[in-house]
Amino acid sequence: MRKQVKFIFSNQQNEYKVVLERKKLFCGILCCLLALIFLILWILNWNFHYSVQYLVKDKNTNLILDSAEVSIFYQKNSENFSRKQFTDKNGFTKFEMPKRKLYEIIFSKNSQDTLKILATAKRKCYTEGNVSESFSILKNKTQDIFLESRKKAKAILADFVFVVDVTGSMSGGIANLKNNILSFIENLEAEGVSYAIGIVVFGDGVYVYNSGNLYTKKDEILATINQLKVGERGQGGGDSPENQLGAIADASVMNFRKTSQKFLIMLTDAESHENDGITSWTVETLIKNRLKANNISVYPVFNTKQEKQRKQYIPIAETTNKKGKYYDISDKFDEIIKDIVSKIECE
Repeated sequence: MRKQVKFIFSNQQNEYKVVLERKKLFCGILCCLLALIFLILWILNWNFHYSVQYLVKDKNTNLILDSAEVSIFYQKNSENFSRKQFTDKNGFTKFEMPKRKLYEIIFSKNSQDTLKILATAKRKCYTEGNVSESFSILKNKTQDIFLESRKKAKAILADFVFVVDVTGSMSGGIANLKNNILSFIENLEAEGVSYAIGIVVFGDGVYVYNSGNLYTKKDEILATINQLKVGERGQGGGDSPENQLGAIADASVMNFRKTSQKFLIMLTDAESHENDGITSWTVETLIKNRLKANNISVYPVFNTKQEKQRKQYIPIAETTNKKGKYYDISDKFDEIIKDIVSKIECE
Protein backbone atom coordinates (compact mmCIF):
# COMPACT_ATOMS: atom_id res chain seq x y z
CA MET A 1 0.00 0.00 0.00
CA ARG A 2 2.82 2.35 0.80
CA LYS A 3 4.34 1.74 -2.56
CA GLN A 4 1.05 2.16 -4.19
CA VAL A 5 0.35 5.36 -2.28
CA LYS A 6 3.82 6.59 -2.96
CA PHE A 7 3.42 5.78 -6.62
CA ILE A 8 0.09 7.53 -6.81
CA PHE A 9 1.46 10.61 -5.05
CA SER A 10 4.48 10.64 -7.28
CA ASN A 11 2.27 10.36 -10.35
CA GLN A 12 0.07 13.22 -9.17
CA GLN A 13 3.16 15.29 -8.53
CA ASN A 14 4.44 14.60 -12.00
CA GLU A 15 1.05 15.45 -13.42
CA TYR A 16 1.05 18.73 -11.45
CA LYS A 17 4.46 19.61 -12.80
CA VAL A 18 3.27 19.04 -16.34
CA VAL A 19 0.28 21.29 -15.78
CA LEU A 20 2.50 23.88 -14.19
CA GLU A 21 4.88 23.83 -17.13
CA ARG A 22 1.97 24.22 -19.53
CA LYS A 23 0.70 27.25 -17.60
CA LYS A 24 4.17 28.77 -17.68
CA LEU A 25 4.38 28.15 -21.41
CA PHE A 26 0.94 29.67 -21.98
CA CYS A 27 1.83 32.77 -19.92
CA GLY A 28 5.11 33.13 -21.77
CA ILE A 29 3.41 32.89 -25.14
CA LEU A 30 0.72 35.36 -24.03
CA CYS A 31 3.34 37.86 -22.81
CA CYS A 32 5.24 37.56 -26.08
CA LEU A 33 2.06 38.12 -28.08
CA LEU A 34 1.16 41.19 -26.02
CA ALA A 35 4.68 42.56 -26.40
CA LEU A 36 4.50 41.95 -30.14
CA ILE A 37 1.12 43.72 -30.34
CA PHE A 38 2.47 46.73 -28.44
CA LEU A 39 5.54 46.77 -30.67
CA ILE A 40 3.39 46.70 -33.81
CA LEU A 41 1.16 49.46 -32.48
CA TRP A 42 4.22 51.56 -31.61
CA ILE A 43 5.72 51.01 -35.06
CA LEU A 44 2.44 51.90 -36.73
CA ASN A 45 2.12 54.96 -34.57
CA TRP A 46 5.64 56.03 -35.54
CA ASN A 47 5.46 55.10 -39.21
CA PHE A 48 2.11 56.77 -39.73
CA HIS A 49 2.96 59.88 -37.80
CA TYR A 50 0.34 62.40 -38.92
CA SER A 51 1.70 65.61 -40.32
CA VAL A 52 0.38 67.90 -42.99
CA GLN A 53 2.09 70.86 -44.61
CA TYR A 54 0.77 73.54 -46.91
CA LEU A 55 2.33 75.71 -49.58
CA VAL A 56 0.45 78.99 -49.87
CA LYS A 57 0.49 80.66 -53.29
CA ASP A 58 -1.18 83.58 -54.97
CA LYS A 59 -3.35 83.21 -58.05
CA ASN A 60 -0.22 83.37 -60.23
CA THR A 61 1.30 80.43 -58.29
CA ASN A 62 3.88 82.67 -56.63
CA LEU A 63 4.71 81.54 -53.11
CA ILE A 64 3.65 83.87 -50.31
CA LEU A 65 6.62 83.82 -47.95
CA ASP A 66 6.68 84.60 -44.21
CA SER A 67 3.27 86.20 -44.30
CA ALA A 68 0.41 83.76 -44.90
CA GLU A 69 -1.43 82.69 -41.78
CA VAL A 70 -2.85 79.17 -41.99
CA SER A 71 -5.39 77.86 -39.51
CA ILE A 72 -6.38 74.20 -39.33
CA PHE A 73 -9.17 72.98 -37.06
CA TYR A 74 -11.75 70.31 -36.37
CA GLN A 75 -14.83 70.60 -34.21
CA LYS A 76 -17.69 68.21 -33.68
CA ASN A 77 -19.53 67.91 -30.39
CA SER A 78 -16.84 67.56 -27.71
CA GLU A 79 -14.10 66.57 -30.17
CA ASN A 80 -12.05 69.55 -31.32
CA PHE A 81 -8.54 70.81 -31.90
CA SER A 82 -6.99 73.77 -33.71
CA ARG A 83 -3.60 74.99 -34.90
CA LYS A 84 -2.46 78.32 -36.36
CA GLN A 85 0.87 79.48 -37.76
CA PHE A 86 2.53 81.48 -40.54
CA THR A 87 4.32 80.25 -43.62
CA ASP A 88 8.11 80.18 -43.34
CA LYS A 89 10.69 81.76 -45.64
CA ASN A 90 10.13 78.93 -48.15
CA GLY A 91 6.36 79.28 -48.19
CA PHE A 92 5.68 76.17 -46.06
CA THR A 93 3.56 75.83 -42.97
CA LYS A 94 3.64 72.41 -41.30
CA PHE A 95 1.29 71.00 -38.67
CA GLU A 96 2.07 68.07 -36.38
CA MET A 97 -1.32 66.71 -35.44
CA PRO A 98 -2.11 65.34 -31.94
CA LYS A 99 -2.01 61.61 -32.66
CA ARG A 100 -4.12 60.26 -29.83
CA LYS A 101 -6.80 62.87 -30.33
CA LEU A 102 -6.69 62.42 -34.07
CA TYR A 103 -7.10 58.66 -33.79
CA GLU A 104 -10.12 59.06 -31.56
CA ILE A 105 -11.69 61.29 -34.17
CA ILE A 106 -10.75 58.96 -37.00
CA PHE A 107 -12.32 55.99 -35.23
CA SER A 108 -15.56 57.92 -34.87
CA LYS A 109 -15.53 59.49 -38.32
CA ASN A 110 -18.41 59.67 -40.74
CA SER A 111 -18.94 61.35 -44.10
CA GLN A 112 -19.27 64.78 -42.46
CA ASP A 113 -15.96 64.64 -40.59
CA THR A 114 -13.44 66.88 -42.32
CA LEU A 115 -10.45 69.01 -41.49
CA LYS A 116 -11.03 72.70 -42.16
CA ILE A 117 -8.12 74.79 -43.36
CA LEU A 118 -8.28 78.56 -43.72
CA ALA A 119 -5.45 80.63 -45.12
CA THR A 120 -5.10 84.40 -45.22
CA ALA A 121 -2.08 86.38 -46.35
CA LYS A 122 -1.70 89.15 -43.82
CA ARG A 123 0.89 91.17 -45.70
CA LYS A 124 -0.67 90.90 -49.12
CA CYS A 125 -4.31 91.72 -49.53
CA TYR A 126 -5.78 88.34 -50.39
CA THR A 127 -9.01 86.61 -49.57
CA GLU A 128 -9.23 83.54 -47.37
CA GLY A 129 -8.41 80.26 -49.04
CA ASN A 130 -10.72 77.45 -47.93
CA VAL A 131 -9.76 73.79 -48.06
CA SER A 132 -11.56 70.73 -46.72
CA GLU A 133 -10.02 67.29 -46.25
CA SER A 134 -11.35 63.87 -45.38
CA PHE A 135 -9.58 62.32 -42.43
CA SER A 136 -6.77 59.90 -43.06
CA ILE A 137 -3.50 58.92 -41.44
CA LEU A 138 -0.76 60.13 -43.73
CA LYS A 139 2.89 60.98 -43.47
CA ASN A 140 4.29 64.28 -44.75
CA LYS A 141 1.36 65.20 -46.91
CA THR A 142 1.76 68.45 -48.86
CA GLN A 143 -1.03 70.45 -50.38
CA ASP A 144 -1.19 73.79 -52.19
CA ILE A 145 -3.52 76.58 -51.12
CA PHE A 146 -4.22 79.27 -53.71
CA LEU A 147 -5.39 82.72 -52.67
CA GLU A 148 -7.19 85.12 -54.94
CA SER A 149 -6.47 88.84 -54.77
CA ARG A 150 -9.07 90.67 -52.76
CA LYS A 151 -11.31 92.89 -54.84
CA LYS A 152 -11.49 96.22 -53.11
CA ALA A 153 -13.83 99.10 -53.81
CA LYS A 154 -10.98 101.53 -53.19
CA ALA A 155 -7.28 101.21 -53.86
CA ILE A 156 -4.86 100.90 -50.95
CA LEU A 157 -3.37 104.38 -50.54
CA ALA A 158 0.07 104.81 -48.98
CA ASP A 159 2.12 108.00 -48.94
CA PHE A 160 5.83 107.95 -48.16
CA VAL A 161 8.25 110.77 -47.43
CA PHE A 162 12.00 110.11 -47.44
CA VAL A 163 13.65 112.42 -44.91
CA VAL A 164 17.32 112.27 -45.85
CA ASP A 165 20.44 113.56 -44.13
CA VAL A 166 22.67 114.89 -46.96
CA THR A 167 25.66 115.94 -44.87
CA GLY A 168 29.19 114.78 -45.66
CA SER A 169 29.18 111.40 -43.90
CA MET A 170 25.96 110.24 -45.58
CA SER A 171 27.29 109.41 -49.05
CA GLY A 172 26.84 105.67 -48.44
CA GLY A 173 23.28 106.07 -47.15
CA ILE A 174 22.33 108.25 -50.14
CA ALA A 175 23.81 105.66 -52.51
CA ASN A 176 21.77 102.91 -50.86
CA LEU A 177 18.58 104.92 -51.33
CA LYS A 178 19.36 105.53 -55.01
CA ASN A 179 20.22 101.87 -55.62
CA ASN A 180 17.00 100.62 -54.06
CA ILE A 181 14.35 103.20 -54.89
CA LEU A 182 13.24 101.34 -58.02
CA SER A 183 12.91 98.11 -56.05
CA PHE A 184 10.89 99.99 -53.44
CA ILE A 185 8.45 101.25 -56.06
CA GLU A 186 8.18 97.82 -57.68
CA ASN A 187 7.35 96.30 -54.28
CA LEU A 188 4.55 98.81 -53.85
CA GLU A 189 3.19 98.06 -57.30
CA ALA A 190 3.36 94.32 -56.66
CA GLU A 191 1.27 94.82 -53.52
CA GLY A 192 -1.37 96.76 -55.46
CA VAL A 193 -0.62 99.97 -53.57
CA SER A 194 -1.48 103.38 -54.95
CA TYR A 195 1.60 105.29 -53.80
CA ALA A 196 2.83 108.89 -53.62
CA ILE A 197 6.33 109.85 -52.53
CA GLY A 198 7.78 113.03 -51.10
CA ILE A 199 11.37 114.05 -50.38
CA VAL A 200 12.87 116.22 -47.65
CA VAL A 201 16.62 116.76 -47.22
CA PHE A 202 18.39 118.33 -44.29
CA GLY A 203 21.62 119.34 -42.65
CA ASP A 204 21.31 122.10 -40.10
CA GLY A 205 18.60 123.47 -42.36
CA VAL A 206 15.69 121.74 -44.11
CA TYR A 207 14.61 121.69 -47.76
CA VAL A 208 11.21 120.31 -48.82
CA TYR A 209 10.91 119.26 -52.46
CA ASN A 210 8.03 120.13 -54.76
CA SER A 211 6.61 122.72 -52.36
CA GLY A 212 5.37 119.97 -50.08
CA ASN A 213 3.48 118.12 -52.80
CA LEU A 214 4.06 114.40 -53.29
CA TYR A 215 5.23 112.84 -56.54
CA THR A 216 2.91 110.23 -58.04
CA LYS A 217 4.74 109.49 -61.32
CA LYS A 218 7.47 106.88 -61.23
CA ASP A 219 9.78 108.79 -63.60
CA GLU A 220 9.60 111.94 -61.46
CA ILE A 221 10.32 110.00 -58.28
CA LEU A 222 13.31 108.20 -59.77
CA ALA A 223 14.72 111.38 -61.31
CA THR A 224 14.44 113.33 -58.05
CA ILE A 225 15.92 110.59 -55.85
CA ASN A 226 18.74 109.87 -58.29
CA GLN A 227 19.87 113.50 -58.27
CA LEU A 228 20.46 113.51 -54.51
CA LYS A 229 24.04 114.05 -53.38
CA VAL A 230 26.02 115.18 -50.37
CA GLY A 231 25.44 118.90 -49.83
CA GLU A 232 22.17 118.84 -51.78
CA ARG A 233 20.25 122.16 -51.68
CA GLY A 234 22.96 123.74 -49.57
CA GLN A 235 22.51 121.28 -46.71
CA GLY A 236 26.15 120.28 -46.40
CA GLY A 237 26.37 120.32 -42.62
CA GLY A 238 29.91 119.57 -41.58
CA ASP A 239 29.21 119.19 -37.89
CA SER A 240 26.94 117.21 -35.59
CA PRO A 241 24.13 117.36 -34.53
CA GLU A 242 21.87 118.07 -37.52
CA ASN A 243 18.22 119.10 -37.79
CA GLN A 244 16.43 115.74 -37.94
CA LEU A 245 13.54 116.83 -35.70
CA GLY A 246 12.86 119.94 -37.77
CA ALA A 247 12.96 117.90 -40.98
CA ILE A 248 10.52 115.32 -39.59
CA ALA A 249 8.23 118.13 -38.43
CA ASP A 250 8.16 119.66 -41.93
CA ALA A 251 7.68 116.26 -43.57
CA SER A 252 4.69 115.52 -41.33
CA VAL A 253 2.63 118.38 -42.76
CA MET A 254 3.21 117.77 -46.45
CA ASN A 255 0.22 117.53 -48.78
CA PHE A 256 -0.75 113.94 -48.07
CA ARG A 257 -3.75 112.42 -49.76
CA LYS A 258 -6.81 112.53 -47.58
CA THR A 259 -7.34 108.83 -46.85
CA SER A 260 -3.79 107.55 -47.26
CA GLN A 261 -1.61 105.73 -44.77
CA LYS A 262 1.32 108.03 -44.00
CA PHE A 263 4.93 106.88 -43.58
CA LEU A 264 8.15 108.82 -42.98
CA ILE A 265 11.49 107.07 -43.58
CA MET A 266 14.29 109.06 -41.96
CA LEU A 267 17.92 108.29 -42.88
CA THR A 268 20.76 109.72 -40.81
CA ASP A 269 23.97 108.87 -38.96
CA ALA A 270 23.92 111.69 -36.39
CA GLU A 271 21.90 112.96 -33.45
CA SER A 272 19.54 115.91 -33.78
CA HIS A 273 19.46 119.46 -32.50
CA GLU A 274 16.72 119.74 -29.89
CA ASN A 275 15.15 122.88 -28.45
CA ASP A 276 18.12 125.09 -29.30
CA GLY A 277 19.08 127.84 -31.74
CA ILE A 278 18.55 125.53 -34.75
CA THR A 279 15.13 124.13 -33.86
CA SER A 280 12.52 124.61 -31.17
CA TRP A 281 11.29 121.02 -31.49
CA THR A 282 11.86 118.40 -28.83
CA VAL A 283 11.17 114.68 -29.26
CA GLU A 284 8.12 114.96 -27.00
CA THR A 285 6.56 117.98 -28.72
CA LEU A 286 7.26 116.52 -32.17
CA ILE A 287 5.52 113.26 -31.30
CA LYS A 288 2.52 114.96 -29.66
CA ASN A 289 1.91 117.93 -31.94
CA ARG A 290 2.90 116.62 -35.36
CA LEU A 291 3.26 112.83 -35.57
CA LYS A 292 0.44 111.54 -33.38
CA ALA A 293 -1.81 114.44 -34.35
CA ASN A 294 -1.44 113.63 -38.05
CA ASN A 295 -1.35 109.84 -37.71
CA ILE A 296 2.19 109.58 -39.11
CA SER A 297 4.26 106.38 -38.85
CA VAL A 298 8.00 107.07 -38.65
CA TYR A 299 10.67 104.47 -39.43
CA PRO A 300 14.08 105.84 -38.40
CA VAL A 301 17.26 104.49 -39.99
CA PHE A 302 20.25 105.62 -37.93
CA ASN A 303 23.41 104.56 -36.13
CA THR A 304 21.88 102.36 -33.45
CA LYS A 305 25.21 102.05 -31.63
CA GLN A 306 25.13 105.73 -30.67
CA GLU A 307 23.31 106.30 -27.39
CA LYS A 308 22.30 109.90 -28.15
CA GLN A 309 20.63 108.79 -31.36
CA ARG A 310 18.89 105.90 -29.63
CA LYS A 311 17.42 108.24 -27.00
CA GLN A 312 15.97 110.50 -29.70
CA TYR A 313 14.84 108.15 -32.46
CA ILE A 314 13.70 104.98 -30.70
CA PRO A 315 10.89 106.79 -28.79
CA ILE A 316 9.70 108.21 -32.12
CA ALA A 317 9.54 104.71 -33.63
CA GLU A 318 7.92 103.14 -30.58
CA THR A 319 5.15 105.73 -30.33
CA THR A 320 4.31 106.08 -34.03
CA ASN A 321 4.67 102.74 -35.81
CA LYS A 322 2.83 99.67 -34.59
CA LYS A 323 5.86 97.44 -34.12
CA GLY A 324 8.18 100.15 -32.85
CA LYS A 325 10.51 99.30 -35.72
CA TYR A 326 13.79 101.08 -36.41
CA TYR A 327 16.87 100.10 -38.40
CA ASP A 328 20.60 100.55 -38.41
CA ILE A 329 22.17 102.67 -41.14
CA SER A 330 24.46 99.73 -42.00
CA ASP A 331 21.56 97.29 -42.55
CA LYS A 332 20.80 96.10 -46.07
CA PHE A 333 18.55 98.78 -47.44
CA ASP A 334 16.63 96.42 -49.71
CA GLU A 335 15.58 94.43 -46.63
CA ILE A 336 14.60 97.62 -44.82
CA ILE A 337 12.27 98.80 -47.57
CA LYS A 338 10.69 95.35 -47.95
CA ASP A 339 9.97 95.32 -44.25
CA ILE A 340 8.48 98.81 -44.34
CA VAL A 341 6.28 97.90 -47.33
CA SER A 342 5.03 94.92 -45.31
CA LYS A 343 3.58 97.35 -42.72
CA ILE A 344 0.99 98.70 -45.15
CA GLU A 345 -2.50 97.74 -43.97
CA CYS A 346 -4.88 96.09 -46.40
CA GLU A 347 -7.90 97.82 -44.95
